Amino acid sequence: MGSGGFPWVIPYEMARLLLQFFLCATLTLITVARKPLIQHSLTVYPQVFEDREDESKKLVIIHEGHSLKLSKGTVLSESVLLRDLTESGVKETYIDGRQHEKDLYQDVETQASLLVKPQAAGHYHIVGLINSTHLIEPIGRMERSSIAGIAHRITAIPEHNGIIGALEADRFTHVEPREIKEETPILPKNFTVEMMIYSDYYHTMFMEATQDRLGYLMLLMLAVSLRMQQLTPPGSIAVTAIQRSWTPNETYVHLYSENQLLGSETLKEMAKIANRSHHEQLADVVFLLTGRSIVQYKKSKNATEIDTENAD
Repeated sequence: MGSGGFPWVIPYEMARLLLQFFLCATLTLITVARKPLIQHSLTVYPQVFEDREDESKKLVIIHEGHSLKLSKGTVLSESVLLRDLTESGVKETYIDGRQHEKDLYQDVETQASLLVKPQAAGHYHIVGLINSTHLIEPIGRMERSSIAGIAHRITAIPEHNGIIGALEADRFTHVEPREIKEETPILPKNFTVEMMIYSDYYHTMFMEATQDRLGYLMLLMLAVSLRMQQLTPPGSIAVTAIQRSWTPNETYVHLYSENQLLGSETLKEMAKIANRSHHEQLADVVFLLTGRSIVQYKKSKNATEIDTENAD
């Protein structure tokens, strides 16, 4: 996996567990808040202090009794492909990954994934996750205090009560894994998963400014990467390409309705595209971010119908 990754074939069980871990970490990060730090939103005035000996480190005092020890985070490759699908065709450009993540920071202990952007008078805008359950962002148009700094809001990640169908894959008992000889694999000290991200039309329209879209993707992938670093051996993510749809006419998307995506059919179509497209072939993982609901067909005695109860 990746240029700094696996020079060997991944054992079946390890590959399956790694995929399940990645899905769990991503879906939990986005949708679940199990242990709230605070009951409602909280207004805070974070203070940022630079490390005198290492400019890549910062100390952030969120509020009394809660601080973060930040170090530079990275989740983009040195050169990242941006592919835009539009009504008039496909546009491809390359961006400097290191330049775009210059304000990206992490706290390994708390699993914080943050953009810390300098503002006037020594203040900062802080955006992202302060842990696995809560978000922080500046409060728009609220007057700043020359003493206290810029007001920020801390809120809990919304709880999602739906059923995550992807986590039920093991129930298909008719699929038998091939027999594997018992061998002790030679594990590397660490590994990198090179990833290409698809952002469908609904997801692309979710954010307005290009920089905001990139910032959102960096925060999301860094948060997942921090969780992968807890594995043995530790892993990380390197985003090599991002495809954004500016048109609802997407060839890889199979829809049941305008805002409902057929999960299995879309996955099969993405697999076909990945097998014949250069950048998709170079990636270890092609990951779809969608703003639509995901539904599946379910079989009954008399017909095949949509399973709306288990929609994600």
